[in-house]
Amino acid sequence: MRRADLLKARRQGKFVYYTLADDGILDVLTALRRIAERNVAQVERVVRSYFSKLDELKPVTRKELRKLIRADW
Repeated sequence: MRRADLLKARRQGKFVYYTLADDGILDVLTALRRIAERNVAQVERVVRSYFSKLDELKPVTRKELRKLIRADW
């Protein structure tokens, strides 16, 4: 975040103190948190569904995978 100039750093002895470079950054982080909280249930369902169906998955070769990807395009 510091490289993107979202944070400012101040060194004091062996400690480095970080502060937000702009108050707007806190607004963005708050909005992202709200979105994540709203979508966490959906993400949990997707993850649960994926891991509960692992036995149904079958291995494919790289060649087969390319064919499958191209077929969807």
